[in-house]
Amino acid sequence: MDRSIACFRLQTPYGGNSPKSTLFESLNDSALVATHARECIRHFEQVSKSLEKAEPHIKQKIPRGRIDDEFGRFKIWCGNVGAHRNGKGSLDYKLREASNIRGQVIKLLKSMNLSLKEADEILTGARIPWEDLSDSESDTSEDLDKPNTTELGQNVFSLL
Repeated sequence: MDRSIACFRLQTPYGGNSPKSTLFESLNDSALVATHARECIRHFEQVSKSLEKAEPHIKQKIPRGRIDDEFGRFKIWCGNVGAHRNGKGSLDYKLREASNIRGQVIKLLKSMNLSLKEADEILTGARIPWEDLSDSESDTSEDLDKPNTTELGQNVFSLL
């Protein structure tokens, strides 16, 4: 099930074989907002796919539709500010003289990518969530039914 919007098709930076824009010649790909925004899009798509295949006891740790809602909001934000684009319509271009703000945006996108990666690891079973590792008597099933008291719920909540 392809949930991506046509304007979010992942492209190689700078349009494939064309030379890099002179504006960004000094920046490597990891310094571009667009690189991190596209990575977030890929991670959101992966988490959505993993959630569909996840075990029922894992699915219950996250409110139904929460990932899709956050992905939708992220795509709207990307479209509005041009975070995933290259060239003059891009957020990189708009922030070309505000490196401190661009740095903060990249930091937030990296944090989002980390949260999505950790959520995907839990959904695929590659990682056991911390609440399942606990041997404490103080952990009750009532507490774990609340979405933000599980590692997966906190990862999704951090996307806000």
